[in-house]
Amino acid sequence: MEDSDSPLAVATQAFLRWYSPRFVARTFAMARQDEYEADRIAAKMLGREEAIASLAETEIKNAWLDTRFWELHWAQAVREPQPKGPFQAMQRLLVQPPSPEFARDALRRALKKLSSMDDTHPVLKDRLRALGEKRPGLPEVWSERGSLSLLGPSAARWIDQFDREWCKDNGDTWKRHHAKLQRARARVLELQSNAANASVAELVETAQLIKRLNPTSSMSTELYRKALDRDPVHPQALIGKALHMAE
Repeated sequence: MEDSDSPLAVATQAFLRWYSPRFVARTFAMARQDEYEADRIAAKMLGREEAIASLAETEIKNAWLDTRFWELHWAQAVREPQPKGPFQAMQRLLVQPPSPEFARDALRRALKKLSSMDDTHPVLKDRLRALGEKRPGLPEVWSERGSLSLLGPSAARWIDQFDREWCKDNGDTWKRHHAKLQRARARVLELQSNAANASVAELVETAQLIKRLNPTSSMSTELYRKALDRDPVHPQALIGKALHMAE
C-alpha cells in the first residue's frame, strides 16, 4: 500500500499518520501500567524476593549481552570466514553467573537510569520501587535454565532455526568483517615484526588492533602502559587504558 498512488491508499496513509501518534499517546500510560501489573502478579505467584531477583538478573544479563557477548561473538570472524549463529552459545552462556564485579557495576548503572517517554517499560529502579524494594542487591541464586528449556527436546530445533536465519541475514556483513579482521591481523604481524623500534603511535595502534581481534586479551593493556610510560598524555593511550579499566 505504501507504493500505491490510489486515492484509497493515500487516504489510508493520511489517516494512519493522524491516528497512530494519538493512539500511542492515549495508550502509553496504560501500557506502562501493564508492566507494573505483570510485576505484581509475578510477585504474588512466585514471591516478592524471587520477582525482585528476576528483574535484577534480567537487567544484569541484558547488560552482559550488550557489552560483552556480541563483541566476543563477532570477534570469532577472525578464524571463521563463514557466519556463525549466536543463539546456541547465547543459551549456554546466559545461564552462567556473571562475575561479581560486572554484576555489581551493571546493577549500579541500571539503577541510575530514568524512565523515558519512548519506552513503555519502566526502568529497573521504578519497577523495584513499585514492589517495595529501594536498595536491591545481587541475586543470591542465579537462574540455572533459560526459558527455552520449557520447550523440552524441541528447543534445540528452534535454536538451530534461529541460528540459520541469523546467518542468512548477517552473512554479507560477517564476511566483510572477516576480511577487515584479516587485514587487522596482517597489520599486527607487521607492527610486531618491528616491536623493538615501535613508536608510541605504533604501540597504541597495535593495542587497538589486538583489542579488536581478541577482546579478552590483556596484551593491549600492557601496550597502552608502555605507550604511556613514554608519553603520559597521549590521548588515545589514555582513552584505551581508561576503557580497559572500566571493563
